[in-house]
Amino acid sequence: MSQRSRGPTSPPAQIARSTVTSSLPDGILVSGPMAGASPDPETLREVREAVPDEVPVLLNTGARAETISEMLTIADGCIVGSSLKVDGHTWNPVDADRARRFVDAAKG
Repeated sequence: MSQRSRGPTSPPAQIARSTVTSSLPDGILVSGPMAGASPDPETLREVREAVPDEVPVLLNTGARAETISEMLTIADGCIVGSSLKVDGHTWNPVDADRARRFVDAAKG
């Protein structure tokens, strides 16, 4: 059996710019390589710089109390889930202490 080769992939900033031009999105979400994993801050910065200021760029994965302050210097906001949950597991209920720490960190 042969494996099909996937062609070259466009950089995230180029994809974001193209999406804004062709699809008029309400925002751009930037994700890490998997759920719960942060994107590289430089990738987030490149995407933010590639799209107009009126298009929000949101951190989509990997938002944590330990890094949210830095990420919000680049992104306009975030989607947060598992880092607020008991033991950091998606399907657990929200842990009030984790949520409080996150909000405090986000406020700076």
